[in-house]
Amino acid sequence: MEDNSQAEVSINAPLLKQYKQTLNAYCLGLKDYVTKRGGNYLFSSTAVPFDTLVLAYLRRRGLLG
Repeated sequence: MEDNSQAEVSINAPLLKQYKQTLNAYCLGLKDYVTKRGGNYLFSSTAVPFDTLVLAYLRRRGLLG
C-alpha cells in the first residue's frame, strides 16, 4: 500500500498454492508474448537493484565492457 495504511491478511496453504500457480502462468504468458515479438524476458527478484540487473544484462549481451 502506498498510503501507509495497514491490512491484515490471512493466507492458507491452498490459497498460496493457487497464487503461485496463477503467478507462474502469468509469467510464462508474458515471456511467450515478449519472445514471440523478438524481445528479451528476464525474471528477477525485487531484491536485485534495478541498475545492477540492467548493467549485468548489458554486459552479458556484450554491450558494456
